[in-house]
Amino acid sequence: MGCCQSSEKPTVYEVTIDDQGIARHVPEGQGTHFIRVSDNNETILEEKPSITENLTSPNPTFQTPMSLHSKRIHPLTTGEKKDPETKS
Repeated sequence: MGCCQSSEKPTVYEVTIDDQGIARHVPEGQGTHFIRVSDNNETILEEKPSITENLTSPNPTFQTPMSLHSKRIHPLTTGEKKDPETKS
């Protein structure tokens, strides 16, 4: 069973592209592009995403820290009606 699923990890180089279109290897964090080279020597050049993309559209789940809301709830006795304007 199985087919084309591969577990090969590509080698990744961080580079900058100069005016002549030549890629130059730079230290991690200083590049503008990634070059990925797979085990079968397939190379892929991709632009490095900018940090501002992540800051301008954050995941709404993590916009505010979670806080616990606790409210004391008193059970109603048999003859009482719940009045929404009455605050305890």
